[in-house]
Amino acid sequence: MSHSCPNCHMTCDGSSSFHLAPDPSIIALLHSNQPPSASMEATLRAGSNRISELDSLIPELERKLKSLVQERNLLEWMTRHSRIILNPVRRLPEGVLHKIFRHCVSDSTTSRSSFHPDSHPWILVNVCRMWRQTALSFPLLWTQVHFNMSMIPKSVRARGRLSKESPHDDFISYEYFMKRFHLQLQRSAGIPLDISFICDVNMTNDESSVTSLCNDPVTNEGISYLWPFISSSYRWKRLLISLSGLTLEPFSFIQHSISALETLEIVEGLTTSSYHQVQLLSATNLRNLIINNVDDNSCWQDLQLPWSKLTTLTLRGITTSHLNASQIVQVLCRMSSLESLSFTSQISSWDARKYPHATPVILPKITRLSYIIVQSFTGETILGSQSFDGILSLVVLPSLKQLNILYKDSHYTTDANDGIVSMLRRSSCALKTLNFSWGPMICDPLHLLQCGSCSSLEEISIFWVPVDSIRDIISHLHANDHIRDLSHAVASESVALFLPGLRSMEIDLSSPSLSAEENESVENCIMLFLESREAGGAALERLYIHVQMEYVMSESFERRLLALRERGLRFYMSRYDHNDPRSF
Repeated sequence: MSHSCPNCHMTCDGSSSFHLAPDPSIIALLHSNQPPSASMEATLRAGSNRISELDSLIPELERKLKSLVQERNLLEWMTRHSRIILNPVRRLPEGVLHKIFRHCVSDSTTSRSSFHPDSHPWILVNVCRMWRQTALSFPLLWTQVHFNMSMIPKSVRARGRLSKESPHDDFISYEYFMKRFHLQLQRSAGIPLDISFICDVNMTNDESSVTSLCNDPVTNEGISYLWPFISSSYRWKRLLISLSGLTLEPFSFIQHSISALETLEIVEGLTTSSYHQVQLLSATNLRNLIINNVDDNSCWQDLQLPWSKLTTLTLRGITTSHLNASQIVQVLCRMSSLESLSFTSQISSWDARKYPHATPVILPKITRLSYIIVQSFTGETILGSQSFDGILSLVVLPSLKQLNILYKDSHYTTDANDGIVSMLRRSSCALKTLNFSWGPMICDPLHLLQCGSCSSLEEISIFWVPVDSIRDIISHLHANDHIRDLSHAVASESVALFLPGLRSMEIDLSSPSLSAEENESVENCIMLFLESREAGGAALERLYIHVQMEYVMSESFERRLLALRERGLRFYMSRYDHNDPRSF
C-alpha cells in the first residue's frame, strides 16, 4: 500500500496500513472522551510491533548505505585518476630525472649567479615534492657554483630594499649569498666543484676608468664575497676567472689547497699585476688551460702554473695584435706533456713572414690540433691565414693523430692549405682522423688528402661542403688514380687503394639550398663509393650523414643501404632544422 505525505505529497510503498502522518480522527479523539472504533484500536495496537520491525531493518540498511557510499567514493577517485593511470609513463625513474637535471644545469649560462632564486638548480626544487626530493638527493646537481659579481648590491640596496631571505631583483645581499653558498656546499656532499667568478664590468683602454673601477665601493665590497669561496678551494675541479679590474688578493691564499684542480679558464679583463697573484703551482692535477679573450700575452705567461703537467691548451677569441706566433711557441715549449692544442674563435694576425729564419720547435706529444672558426665578426680585426700559418711554420708535430680544420665565414676568404700541408710533411706524422670544412679556408682539400701524412687515415668528416665538391672528394677516395667519373669507379682494377685504412666517414648534407635532384645525385655518389670500397676489400664500417629536417631517403638508396648493413656497415643519420641550430 502506498503512503502519501500530507506536506509534500510524496508517496512510498509499504505493506502496513499505518499512516505516517497523524490521523485527524485520532487528533479528534485526543480532545474528547469518545472511544476509538474497532479498526482504529487494531491499528494502534499494531504500531508497537511495526516499530520493532523497523528497528530491526534500519541497521542493515545503514550498513548497506555506508557500503554503497564507500564504493561510490572509490569509483569517483578511480575515475578522477583514470587519465593518469592509463598513461604508459606515469613516473620518471630517478636516473632519468638525474640526467634531465644535469642537462638543465649544464645548459645554463654563467652570466647569472647560481645563487639567484631563478637559476638552476634552485628552481628545480620548487617544481613538486618528488623533484625536490630527487634534487636534494643528487649531489652532482649542486657542484656548479657560478658567481656573477654584477649581482653585488650597493650598501643602500643591501640595507634598504632587499630581504635577507629572498631578493626581489637581480641583486643579492651578503647574508642571502652566504646562506645559499653554504647550502650548496652541503648539498654537493664533498664532490669536486665547478667554480666560476664572473664580473660583467665594461673595461676600456682608458687607464683612468680602470682606476675608477677599482675604487668603486661596489667592486671593493665584492672582494668580501670571494673569501667564502677560498675556504672550499680544496674541492675545486674546474676554475673560471673573469674579474675585470678586481684585485686577486684572495687567490694568494689557495697556493697549498688546490690539488683537485683539473681545468683553469682565464677570461678577459685581468691585468698583469693580477696575474702575478694567481699562483697555482700546487695544482698538481691541472691538465687543461683555456685562455679566453686575453689580449696581452705577457699576462698569462706570468701565471704560476705547473706548465709541464698541462696536456690541453685552448686559445679562444684573441683579437688584438699584442700576440705573435713566436711568443705562443715559447709557451708551448714549456708544456712538455701537451697533447692537444686548439685555436677557436678569432685570433690575431700572426704573420709567418715575420719569422723567416725561425727554427721549428719539436712538440713530441701533441696528438690533436684544432683550428675552428665558425663565424667571425666584421670589424677592424680580420682573421687571416697568416694567423694559423705563423704557428704551423714554427712547430713540428711528429705524433699528430687528429687534425680539425673547420672554418665557415662569409666575410673573409683565406687559404691555409699550404701551411697545413707543409707542417704535415715536415712532421712526418701519420694522421688517423681528419675533420675539415671546404669553406673559404680549405680551398683544395684534395691537396691535403694527397699528403703522405693522410695515407693512414681511418676517419674523415666533411662539413659545409658544396654538393659538387662532395662528389669530387668522394670520387677521389675510390682508388689511388683519383678517378673523377664515378661511373667508372666500380669497374676500375685499382678500386679502394686510396686511403685503404679508411673505416669511418661523416658527411654534412644539411644545406638548405640542396634540391631533391641534388639529394638523389649525392645518394648515388655515396652508394657507389660504399659499394666500390667493399668490392676492393676496404669496406667502410661506419657512415654518418647530416641531412635537412625534411629530407626523404629514396627507395633505391634505402634498399642498397640495408643490403650493406647486413654485411656489417653501421649507418647513422641526423636531421638538422635550420630554424633551430640546437637540433644539429
